[in-house]
Amino acid sequence: MGVITQAVMVQAAIDINGMDHAQKVRLADEIAAQRPNLLASILVLPRMGLTSKNWRCRCTSCW
Repeated sequence: MGVITQAVMVQAAIDINGMDHAQKVRLADEIAAQRPNLLASILVLPRMGLTSKNWRCRCTSCW
């Protein structure tokens, strides 16, 4: 399994922030088709009490 570097994460964040809603929906559809468990894992996080703000903080604190 590969490692996601900080540079790759930063570029992904830049790319996502530059997308409109329709582009984000298409990306989510592509992820769901190729990696359904990954998308499901992300979508369930709020039900487990983890907000997107907390998730971002936890991710950035790992760097």
